[in-house]
Amino acid sequence: MSKKEYRPISSFRAGHSPFRTCQWPFGDPGDADFHFCGKQCQEAMSYCPEHVSQAYRQPESKKAAA
Repeated sequence: MSKKEYRPISSFRAGHSPFRTCQWPFGDPGDADFHFCGKQCQEAMSYCPEHVSQAYRQPESKKAAA
């Protein structure tokens, strides 16, 4: 997903993200424009609901993968 398709509600820089915000990274940590999503986290997760759905997926069955 490109930055154009998903826009963070705010651009928190590495090391400056407030507690309980989505920690989904955008870009390379070495680049000046690197930032985290910043939306409110889903309960007991490090990511917002959109990024939880991308990060935690059900494994495919062995029949479907074959």
